[in-house]
Amino acid sequence: MSNGIETIKDKDEKDGISTFCKCEMNKDTIIIYSGVGFFGGAAISIKVYNDQFRSSFYEYADDVKPYKLNKNSEFTGEISVDSKLQYLQLDKKPTYKIGQQLTGYVIITSNEYFENRYGEKLDTNFVKVEMSFTCETK
Repeated sequence: MSNGIETIKDKDEKDGISTFCKCEMNKDTIIIYSGVGFFGGAAISIKVYNDQFRSSFYEYADDVKPYKLNKNSEFTGEISVDSKLQYLQLDKKPTYKIGQQLTGYVIITSNEYFENRYGEKLDTNFVKVEMSFTCETK
């Protein structure tokens, strides 16, 4: 429902969108990236290490600087925000070796950040991402 009017979601809204996924080895850490962008964009990063993980959300804008990590920081054209809530499920335990296929499901909710989208108003934003992925470590 939207404003009391029933709306019909198209297939992309209901089922999500497909995008790239990349799994890179960096010593003893697997970094899983996924994102979308065209004249700006957004991505998530998941670092898996020692049977733990840490995730973050990244957003960038071309030719403008609308973002702040906190109200006292400078405006910037790109921002990386750690997750305050995160869940990761993998189909198998990582070997931390090149060539392993990983399939998983992640849910992240970012910490808040700020955006000056229109005039003087500073919007408070956070992002929730649910994503299924498959990639091979390289």
